[in-house]
Amino acid sequence: HRSLTRDTGGVDGDGVTFLGLDTALLASSPESRAVDRAELLVSTALTVGADRALDAAVRSVPADDLESTLPFVQRPALPARTRGDAKKPKHLVDDLRTGLEDRMGAEEVPLAELERISFGKIVTWIGFAVLAFFLLTLVTNWSSIADAMSGIDWVWVGPAVIATLVGTVGGAMSLAGSVVRPIPLGDATIIMFGQSFLNRFTPMNAGGMAMRIRYLQKGGTDVAVSTAAVGLTSLASGVVQVAFIVFFFLWSSTDPTGDVDSGGGGGPDLTLVVVFLGAIVVAAIVLALTPKFRRWLVALVKSTIEKIRHDFGELLRMPSKLSLLFGGQVVAKMSTILAFVWACRAFGIDLPFAELGALYLAANTVASTVPTPGGVGAIEAALVFVLTRAGVPEAEAWAATLLFRLINYWLPTIPGYLALRYSERRELV
Repeated sequence: HRSLTRDTGGVDGDGVTFLGLDTALLASSPESRAVDRAELLVSTALTVGADRALDAAVRSVPADDLESTLPFVQRPALPARTRGDAKKPKHLVDDLRTGLEDRMGAEEVPLAELERISFGKIVTWIGFAVLAFFLLTLVTNWSSIADAMSGIDWVWVGPAVIATLVGTVGGAMSLAGSVVRPIPLGDATIIMFGQSFLNRFTPMNAGGMAMRIRYLQKGGTDVAVSTAAVGLTSLASGVVQVAFIVFFFLWSSTDPTGDVDSGGGGGPDLTLVVVFLGAIVVAAIVLALTPKFRRWLVALVKSTIEKIRHDFGELLRMPSKLSLLFGGQVVAKMSTILAFVWACRAFGIDLPFAELGALYLAANTVASTVPTPGGVGAIEAALVFVLTRAGVPEAEAWAATLLFRLINYWLPTIPGYLALRYSERRELV
């Protein structure tokens, strides 16, 4: 049946009628029938109590069937609806299993080993698949990539490094603008370097977010407000990201220095736009189909709204704070784009600045949906894809991408680690 809940079963005189057979299976396995019996036992207990449910089960179900049911009398084995209903009363399912063992005179039966496909597992599989694809492509093309990297123009490396460091300062500016109380820019910069180190090894930037919240909390900001403040910086980042995407896509499509026919301008091609929009649609579908992630996002939005309601009124009357909040994000994103452009220039990629900025923003937005720490593998693959679609030879595209990620992603781990240790010694976190 696969859904023997209190809603699908009803007493009719001396008999019982079951509805919802449209989801039932004719060719069912013994395990699925055992799960049905376990769910029926739990649903009955929720209706009439554990003792009456157990007595009815022992009275009406053959002992062999009950024995095969015992390993599945556990919450993870139950369908989602009954699994949720069985949370209260507490320990109901465990008490049913123990009571059934006592009534049957059976020894403690080991539970069936179950493994559900959760959103977290899907996320992990996607991450591993992206990393595997990235490494396989890198190894396959390594000889040509190495040849391209040997022709690097070192003049562009220094500016790219400086741009990366300035970007971290931009993040510190935004953090300083997220709360009403004064925050020393120097301390905020140390925190941003330290959190960048943590983000290299935690998915979805969880480590860095926790460090920023802890820093604000240690400075005297309430933990709820601290959490909302970090959410506010994310909101500001999203607003600036959207503004940059619109600006750079429009700029690149009207760039008078570009030649559409030669691939040197005219904006990103149709394939890139389709991929970009497709990624947004996929993200929306994932959000709609994953309640756990949706609840997390709703909670984040609510906390951010609460932050805006509580503090943003004061921030609106403080132009300096607003300038730091949004201006810091502008500095951070523009610095990253500059680092990418200069990494491309180091290998002779002469696409117009506007087009390279649009390509980076499109690739970064698409790759951010892949749940690997720092987007490792996903961002590299996306950047190579957009560059090659723009007419850049694959070897040069890989060389520029690897240089950019080395400077913008891996190099900051050195000052990031030092900043993390320094912040601990000064008890900033």
